Amino acid sequence: MQRVARELEARGHDVWFVASQFPSTLESLQKLGIPPARIITFEPATSVDLSRVAADLAHAQHSGDVRAKHPESLYDYLADTVKGIANATTLDAIKAIRPDVVVADLFVPHGLVLADALKVPKSKGLWQRIDHLYRTLLLHRQLDILSSKYTKAWKAAGLKDADFLTSAQESAAVILQGSFAVIPAFPLSPHMHLVGAFTPEPAKALPSELQRICDSAAETGLVYVAFGNTGAPGVEMVHGLYDALVNITQPVIWVISDKDQQVLKDAGLPKPRHHHYTAYAPQNDILGHPSVTTFVTQGGTNSCYEALYHGVRQVIIPIFFEQPWHADQVPHLGAGLRRAADIIEVQEELTPLRIVFCAGRAFSHSLPQHKVARELEARGHDTWFLASTFPGTLESLHQLKVRPEKIITFEPLTSATAIAGLQADLARAQHSGNIYAPVPESFLEYFANTSHGITTNASTIEAVRAIQPDVIVAEMVATFGLAVADVLKVPKVMMSAIPPVAPPHTVSADMPYTSQTPTSPFWHPQPMGLWQRIDHLYRYAPLYWQLLHWNTMLTKTWQVLGLTGTDFLQSARECAAWIWQGSFAVIPAYPLSPHIHMVGAITPEPAQALPDDLQRFCDSAADNGVVYVSFGTTGAPGVEMLHGVHKALATIPQAVIWVVTEKDQQLLGGAGLPRPKHHYYSTFVPQNDILGHPSVTTFVTQGGTNSFFEALYHGVRPVVIPLFYEQVWYADQVQHLGAGMRHIGSLMRSERQSPTQKAADIIEAVGWSDCASEKSAT
Repeated sequence: MQRVARELEARGHDVWFVASQFPSTLESLQKLGIPPARIITFEPATSVDLSRVAADLAHAQHSGDVRAKHPESLYDYLADTVKGIANATTLDAIKAIRPDVVVADLFVPHGLVLADALKVPKSKGLWQRIDHLYRTLLLHRQLDILSSKYTKAWKAAGLKDADFLTSAQESAAVILQGSFAVIPAFPLSPHMHLVGAFTPEPAKALPSELQRICDSAAETGLVYVAFGNTGAPGVEMVHGLYDALVNITQPVIWVISDKDQQVLKDAGLPKPRHHHYTAYAPQNDILGHPSVTTFVTQGGTNSCYEALYHGVRQVIIPIFFEQPWHADQVPHLGAGLRRAADIIEVQEELTPLRIVFCAGRAFSHSLPQHKVARELEARGHDTWFLASTFPGTLESLHQLKVRPEKIITFEPLTSATAIAGLQADLARAQHSGNIYAPVPESFLEYFANTSHGITTNASTIEAVRAIQPDVIVAEMVATFGLAVADVLKVPKVMMSAIPPVAPPHTVSADMPYTSQTPTSPFWHPQPMGLWQRIDHLYRYAPLYWQLLHWNTMLTKTWQVLGLTGTDFLQSARECAAWIWQGSFAVIPAYPLSPHIHMVGAITPEPAQALPDDLQRFCDSAADNGVVYVSFGTTGAPGVEMLHGVHKALATIPQAVIWVVTEKDQQLLGGAGLPRPKHHYYSTFVPQNDILGHPSVTTFVTQGGTNSFFEALYHGVRPVVIPLFYEQVWYADQVQHLGAGMRHIGSLMRSERQSPTQKAADIIEAVGWSDCASEKSAT
């Protein structure tokens, strides 16, 4: 909660904490550096014997069934704690703040009581859903018990017609701390926001004693043991851990309370020399130290995601609540082990991987690949790029400062004449008035020929073989990587900006296309009515046709390489993993196959300083704001569209930054459309940094993946004019979220609207940046 509060404060919001005076609660807030002036306290009405709660919990934890029901005394304790909020002094103190939102948590639902008493919106944190029927039924039973206990708090506050479950269901939003990159995807209600992991971050320097212990374990590796602070291991478990850990050779850092250290002493179990005991350690920073190879944990949410973030192998001994569920996810991901308390296994440190990325044609494809490669190199892996010598590809890699010795090149089989025909066909397809029209054949032929180029020079294949790659990462527009991986018999991964749909993403490579049911990434109700089904089919049909048609063209690459039994779709379906740049926080959730990993937005990041001329231009436009215009690097707008955009933007008072090629600038000048004084033209700008400048309020865009997520990240309102592929889909998402506007067709038809009307369509005066900022906050 403190991480979220810190982020909100950085964005200019005010936050307070309402907390019971239970010692551990206040200690936690003080440890986190919360100023006392920002903490409102109340006395918990706890009549329950806490020693009885601790004994009951220890018995439940060690009964042999981690799904055993939680003791009644725990519910009584939580309910009494919540009931303490019904205090007029506390309520008056909170009223004085005049809160806009109250954020509760499942374990501290007094926030829901407050919100109901003060009649303000509320948000709550809930653990992730569980797909197994037995667990779901057990969870429902526990929620019913909690509801009956917690309802006393509503009655004490004079809210006789409300209870916990009713109040929870009325929440304006539910914030789920998790990520479908590591847990199975399942549909979410529109008010539920999966926001990823809060607590992981780059590791900071450790306290001197811990730093010395970790540094000295560089050769042997180190085992870190901690069981969180929501539940304490019982005597039996402490003894079992000691017996397991005392026999391993690696040094151990064990976060263990003074009381449990005394338990070990009383049992005649002295601290081994290579063990270090501490009552508290900065867990994220410990896990980020390169010597730490294994984490023995209860599998709580923070622990699970921090270990995954830092690449530390987990051994999970679950105790209660969400921990058994995370204990299932981690082995499923191959990221750790689930073990009972009497078995501890220590894993070897992973060997650095050698990874070859197959660069896409345009900057927008190379940028996410480069970000992933940079992150992998920071973790000790080696990366290379396999790229065609097509100018846009190499220019992109040079712009991203990829070292020349890390680039392997090959000649694409694409003539200049073919490229000219391609551009003309694309322009016609973009402005045909039907955004679902198939991508032109010349476009598919271009990609096919680019891929076939890999087969013309045996030395290219041998250069890749010489690297001895462990993994080859292909892209939907650089599919030659799949063919190279098949020749070299190397595991392959596919990166995609396009939402995963059958047939190439399915689990079974043997499943026939006709047997596959499309899942819907569109904003359709579930279940769909007749109209939604027709619309769903209409949107999917062109995509399926393109994939199947593309498959016949690309298959030549496999045939030339002598892989006659394989084609593009077959190879794609055999990938070890798919990496999808997406997030169910802003797009509708639907089931994904286990090997599909939704990793969120890759390219957005805090804005850096702009080049001097751009910085001056943006700073000088602080009063009216700046409209940023860019249609990406994968497709070029046609002449008619250029004219329409120019005429619309020339009439508005806002300053305009327009990323437009030199050729298109000449086309505008030749048509008698000079650059207005308040317009800034450039062939390239750092888009993420432009969108992060406070003067930029609106982004006119084609709606590509990078543009979509960067605009949402920085709270800039997008006006989406989609050209093809995923852009149409993201245009739907922007409109549905209320974060922007989908605009199709009228810009390219000068006879339909006057320039003034077009400008009014593009730049609406009221509410734009505010609404986009709301989506940025979520």
